[in-house]
Amino acid sequence: MNEQIIQDCELEIVNIPMSLIQTKNKYAIDIKIKNTGNIASKYILKFQYPNLKCEISEKPEFNLDVNQVKDLSIKVQPLKPGLQNLSIKVIGLFKKRIKSIIEVPSPNYVPPIQTNQPNSLNGISTPQIAQPNVPKTIKKEVFKEQIIENLILIKNIYFNVIDTSAAPKEVNHFINIGGDANPIGENIHSHLITILFYNPDLIDTTGGQELQFLRDIFFNLKRLRKKLFYYITYPIDQEYSKEDALVIKNAFEYFVKSQLPPEITQLYLFNVGFISPIGKMPSIIIGKDNKENYKKIIQKIDDGLKNEIEIIIDDKLFSHGILYEDLEKITQNMNINVINIIFTTNLLDNKTLLLKFFNIFQ
Repeated sequence: MNEQIIQDCELEIVNIPMSLIQTKNKYAIDIKIKNTGNIASKYILKFQYPNLKCEISEKPEFNLDVNQVKDLSIKVQPLKPGLQNLSIKVIGLFKKRIKSIIEVPSPNYVPPIQTNQPNSLNGISTPQIAQPNVPKTIKKEVFKEQIIENLILIKNIYFNVIDTSAAPKEVNHFINIGGDANPIGENIHSHLITILFYNPDLIDTTGGQELQFLRDIFFNLKRLRKKLFYYITYPIDQEYSKEDALVIKNAFEYFVKSQLPPEITQLYLFNVGFISPIGKMPSIIIGKDNKENYKKIIQKIDDGLKNEIEIIIDDKLFSHGILYEDLEKITQNMNINVINIIFTTNLLDNKTLLLKFFNIFQ
């Protein structure tokens, strides 16, 4: 029995800006394409990028043997602020013999011949037409090779673009350090703020792919026309300082506080992180707080997700901390409940479940 021919590939994003990006500046996007099919294949990349200018390092059409990898670099220059998307289509090309039926002249065809034969009544000759004994044309099978495009996958890369000429210098500092946040002017009506502090060393590891989950969830909610939420991500190493606290405070005031509509009077602020899976089931660790707001969070998860997520309550390691205390200070005199929440990475990988989680707090 012949083995089924499979044309397939994987696309890995190796490098992407973690921060907000600025209009008119150029940024590098590095990707890898791996042939995961069982035949050598030819691929072509097609891009869609409204409001972006893109340059690829080489021709987007190439051949790959089985398990061979191709590295490509893309230069992206945003032209407008706001939410932007670079869509990459990976298309497999293969030749296919196409059969068609055409009519061609019959090689045995004899044209009609006129002959003069006497008329039996008066003896006068009149023209007579000889009837052909073969058709003028015959049907013939012909084959020709045609290039067929096989759409294998589509990968969307999301960017949050800001016009820094219209932002205060404190925001530029936040971006230069590597901060990311919800776009300005998106008319967000949410009761949820999510802040992710991460170790910048993770950017150079496979764990760095998880650092963009807030941005990805934000874009997916917008695509689905669901309610958006406020978010901030910020890199912090072991040397967390008063300067970091001030940068976070300025970012909170610019990206969240200044955007809050007057009708939103009570909010949850999730100080989030992520760890490796604890078990097979996606899990959330919730830190106990003195106001017992964690109980409200548990109730919402139970009502909205129906035991799809395992909930773990922690009153030690994940319950408070310096970052938690600084967020309490930043939000004092505001009706904001700060909660420490840790996601397991098998929850972050389950985009459908993660979207449902964020939806229940809108």
